[in-house]
Amino acid sequence: MANVSSASHLSAELVFFFSGSLDHAVGIVINCWALWLIVSGKHSTIASELLTLNLLTVETFNSFCFFLSLIKTLLKVSSLVTFINFHRGMSVAGRAMFQCHVCVDRYLAVVHPMVFIRYKQLRCRGTCLAAVWLVVVCCGLTNAHLSGNITMLSFCSGAILAPALFIELFCSLSIVRILRRPKPGSKAQEKKEGDQQKKRAVRIIGVVLGMLVFNVVPFIVFPLFTKISIAVWSPIAMTFATFGSSTQAFLFLSRAGVLACKR
Repeated sequence: MANVSSASHLSAELVFFFSGSLDHAVGIVINCWALWLIVSGKHSTIASELLTLNLLTVETFNSFCFFLSLIKTLLKVSSLVTFINFHRGMSVAGRAMFQCHVCVDRYLAVVHPMVFIRYKQLRCRGTCLAAVWLVVVCCGLTNAHLSGNITMLSFCSGAILAPALFIELFCSLSIVRILRRPKPGSKAQEKKEGDQQKKRAVRIIGVVLGMLVFNVVPFIVFPLFTKISIAVWSPIAMTFATFGSSTQAFLFLSRAGVLACKR
């Protein structure tokens, strides 16, 4: 029985590494390119893309750690186990929390612009980002020291991932509802340009929401099946959770107009 469980765990790990290698290889290149464009830009660019900067930093860290975990598995370096568990907990929570933060930021900008004007001050944003980083690091530490505790992992999934998914769903639907409203008294040209901007915004929101659902749902659903070993479902859930490491970078590069298809 133990041999069957070990074989299932190994198969799940191989699926995780095989499916993620190409994704993270592309992610490292694209994320570093996007980070360089933001950091080397004007001060206003850094301020306006502060959330994107933090999210891309998390994604880049995740991609590098993915290959470190691959080395750990292939060479059987047991000393890296704790760090890899920390990375996995941090990567899942980090993507969900920062994507949720981005969505709340857009929600305030579209639905509550007066609140957004006060919120977008660097001091307020810095405080919110520090709080998010604190939660993300705590999730990483929890997974590093309690990686085999199914009760604690289920609690963290319910306390962090499920609310993030609900908040982003609410914000996304609210933004779509507002963007679908026609502007009264708009001229034909202004209406056409406005419709194009709305369609682009809706597409971006749809991509972000779709990625969050794809990434987060397995970690919420799998713990409910107590008959499946955590050693088996954890790598499978990580495969879903870490896929799309360059999505946010592509969205930024598209907005910046540096992609060949956008020129």
